[in-house]
Amino acid sequence: MESKELTLGMSDLADILEALREHEFLLTKWELLGIQLGVHFNKLKVIEAEHRDMEQCLCEMLTVWLRLDYDYKDKGRPSWQGLINALRCIKQINTAEKIAKEKCLNYE
Repeated sequence: MESKELTLGMSDLADILEALREHEFLLTKWELLGIQLGVHFNKLKVIEAEHRDMEQCLCEMLTVWLRLDYDYKDKGRPSWQGLINALRCIKQINTAEKIAKEKCLNYE
């Protein structure tokens, strides 16, 4: 069982992308997810300008998150629980619930 306090890193990128894909995350919400995770709006706009494909935008945004290139002191370090909470905030409830169940975490 994974701990909700476990900090995620770049080695977890493939697992995160797989979980989002498997649990039907709407790619059109990648930017909203980034905002909830604490990625700066200007950084999201740069990602969008450089990568027109939404899946690539999602991957790049998650890379920024996992590399702590955001205000992690305010939003917390990358974790499954943080991702689940951000998904809830952008109304991706089913995705959040399924990932929480898969990772044996609380769906708060």
